[in-house]
Amino acid sequence: MCFVESIFQWCPTEKQWWITGFNPEHLRDEVDVNKQAMICSIDFSDNVEMYKAFKNNISEKYPQLLTFLMFDKNNHIVWICWY
Repeated sequence: MCFVESIFQWCPTEKQWWITGFNPEHLRDEVDVNKQAMICSIDFSDNVEMYKAFKNNISEKYPQLLTFLMFDKNNHIVWICWY
């Protein structure tokens, strides 16, 4: 059986520079870091050239990171999964 619990969600309506997630209901002793994942996105729709540069740089210099990234070329959004 696979059980997924969301510890936090953040969907801002305004542009954000940095986001962190904290939920006081999940104390350090209860958290198994080996079972955590975080999915986020970077919206480059206002700067398509930066999107292209990011994608090219990762593809050329850090291809091992492509395992954790999805590129939405239509909307110029990069999805990242940390686990």
